[in-house]
Amino acid sequence: MIQHRVVPYWSRKQLSDGITKSKKGRDRHAMIKAQLNNLMRIAAVLAVFGLTGGHALAGGLVEIEFNAGDFTAMGNDPLDIDNRWWPLQAGTRFVYFAENEDDECLMNEVVVTDATKFVAAGVLARVVEDKEWIDLDGVCDTTFDGLPNDVVLEDTDDWYAQDYSGNIWYLGEDTTEYLYDEDWNLLGTSEEGAWEAGADVAGTGMNAEAGIVMLAAPTTGDYYRQEFYEDEAEDMGKVLTFPAFVATELQDYDGCVKTKEWTRLSPGENEHKYYCRDIGLVLIEELKGKTVIVEAIIVNIAP
Repeated sequence: MIQHRVVPYWSRKQLSDGITKSKKGRDRHAMIKAQLNNLMRIAAVLAVFGLTGGHALAGGLVEIEFNAGDFTAMGNDPLDIDNRWWPLQAGTRFVYFAENEDDECLMNEVVVTDATKFVAAGVLARVVEDKEWIDLDGVCDTTFDGLPNDVVLEDTDDWYAQDYSGNIWYLGEDTTEYLYDEDWNLLGTSEEGAWEAGADVAGTGMNAEAGIVMLAAPTTGDYYRQEFYEDEAEDMGKVLTFPAFVATELQDYDGCVKTKEWTRLSPGENEHKYYCRDIGLVLIEELKGKTVIVEAIIVNIAP
């Protein structure tokens, strides 16, 4: 798998500040200046070919302009999502488990399908199915059986694509939330939070914008917009630690990317996520009052 990494280089100011401008050091100054010019030319070439991926060299705001052409440039297939921190190959399946405040089993199945979605922004995206349910019989099994044992809470199709630099973009979601009374009688459904890059599905007067969900070369301190659809979907992400260690029931993982996700639409709520090399998302810490741990208990990675 090809991963484009940022090649760090010294800025002109950083080099010039460290140069001794004595007569004795003029030759050294000239040599360093020549090396600087060479490095600047290399950096320019990398930028032309997208190898820096719009990445902030020492962490910070990462702003990558969305361009539909970047998903097919240089022969790239936007559906071949092989970013090593979150590979989304068709056939991959994760099942996650958590317990809510009532000690009920919350189950979450994520399946990378072979289906596609051509979003309004002009990109062909991979469809990832995401189903969340409560297991009422307490067995906490890993397949959704439906009533009376399992009650679906949310059904979502997420749309992802990878640009030619290796960044994974989030291009929208078609989501349905199921609403119940205290006896689990269905009251209705809600599609709040649904969005599509390049479209105005909720009639807000503006089109939604795609965002980055995983960088090609994450660096501690990077932060980025994951989606923007005003008052509907405004998630942000930040790389908290890289590399990070995380222990789960399945196994211990090292060299992972630990991120933080939050949105101004839900003040005080955020999530810490652990993405591990060649596997993907293995653990989530939901921080909203009481911490809820959402842990991968089945990981089937497609070849």
